[in-house]
Amino acid sequence: MKFRRHTSGSGRRPGIRRWAETVGTWVATWLPVLVRRTPGGGRTWFLVGGTLGAFGLGYLAAVLFLFPAPIFATTITVPRVVGLPQDRATAALAESGLRLGQVGTESHPTTSQGHVVWQDPPSGTSVTRGQTVTLVVSSGPQRIPVPDLNGYDAALAEQILAATGLSVGRTEATQAPAPKDVVINTRPPAGTSLLPGASVTLVVSVGAPTIPVPNLAGLTPLEADSALARVGLRLGTSVRRTMPDGPAGHHHRPGSGTQDAKCPRNTHQRDPGTGCHTMSGMRIATSVLSADLLRLEEQIGLVEDAGADWIHVDVMDGHFVPNLTFGAGMIAAVRRATTLPIDVHLMVERPEIFIDAFADVGASVFTFHPEATRHVQRQLQAVRQRGMLAGLALNPGTPLSLAGEVLDDLDLLLLMTVNPGFPAQEFIPASLGKIGRARHLLEERGSAAYLEVDGGISRETIFGARSAGADTFVAGSAIFAADDPAREVRELRKRCLTVT
Repeated sequence: MKFRRHTSGSGRRPGIRRWAETVGTWVATWLPVLVRRTPGGGRTWFLVGGTLGAFGLGYLAAVLFLFPAPIFATTITVPRVVGLPQDRATAALAESGLRLGQVGTESHPTTSQGHVVWQDPPSGTSVTRGQTVTLVVSSGPQRIPVPDLNGYDAALAEQILAATGLSVGRTEATQAPAPKDVVINTRPPAGTSLLPGASVTLVVSVGAPTIPVPNLAGLTPLEADSALARVGLRLGTSVRRTMPDGPAGHHHRPGSGTQDAKCPRNTHQRDPGTGCHTMSGMRIATSVLSADLLRLEEQIGLVEDAGADWIHVDVMDGHFVPNLTFGAGMIAAVRRATTLPIDVHLMVERPEIFIDAFADVGASVFTFHPEATRHVQRQLQAVRQRGMLAGLALNPGTPLSLAGEVLDDLDLLLLMTVNPGFPAQEFIPASLGKIGRARHLLEERGSAAYLEVDGGISRETIFGARSAGADTFVAGSAIFAADDPAREVRELRKRCLTVT
């Protein structure tokens, strides 16, 4: 059986086959002739063949060792490195015989920072060994700054948040001197960077307070609750205090001629008509650490007229805290300028040596740190014996249990919401939990001690501290650094009493 030859369209044999037949014919014809005509032909052609073989082997060695490029290019498959960390992706490419080329970065909504999100050539592509692969690495999810929505209508604010990629978590209503349904604050505040889709709380005004608080003096808690309900208000925290006159279980109005049993007993330390606590159950204590000392009397008068309840004096010795401030002379100067209770906070070592001196110049509250003295209970007792309220101050890192051991000897518990020593520090948010635990401790033990907070108290932080359980608020920079200190005192009280 014969196979038909394949020819080109013109009837000729294919070019390569024709060339091979021509070379074969030439070799068959002329090789015997050359061998026959060459003296010593067999030996000569053996030498020629050996020379050519040696040359070929040398060329092969040079290609393989001196110039290691493959004779025939081989192809490999690009591995998938998307989703791997950059270092692992580089190692995977090297193991496959590929090289890392350019590396770029871009944000990615779901891929963690430093992981590969794109590669070129893509996985599965056949390429030659040694080719470079370009990678793009994630810089993490894109973050969106919270827009400034203060003054916007609540509905428009929600639309703006949605357009920026954020969402409204909840809306809180609060009384404020702004028009109704207008945003007055956001949590977190404007400028905070959030992940896409994160929620933002809108604080919306329901208008300025319009309901006058009724007179509850002399009423029982049940009667007071009913009186508040009739005008659309609610009864908040009720604190029991032993009064020198009046029936038990009735509300008492400080400053109406009767004196709170917990107020200082020295008549020179405060005016008999000035109560130690206000009708609202909260106090603003303005700290003169931030006041203009050249205008001390003037500034104390401003805040007193604006409704400040206490004047707060910080005493530092440069040892217990790094700063150095006032002594008995400052307390005497403040006493000459006001009849308000003077709340003295000692950040000093051995505070007991100042008890008599401060009592003599008119201090009303004497607060010290338990780490500063060996016998805490003894010093609290000595403070009370001099007619001052006995207070204990706890730093952010000081456990609440230290106060629990002497709670029956306390008239005031001060929680530092910054690390003491310097004014104008930021409020530590974790302090809110400690305030709540302190309030629970006081109520559980039936203590009537004031719960005071000091550090970073401002318009933005006072309501949170009040909600957590504090009733006395030390504010310095927020008041005296303001253009109008008197207005700031009123604003702090308003923010503190806001119902949400």
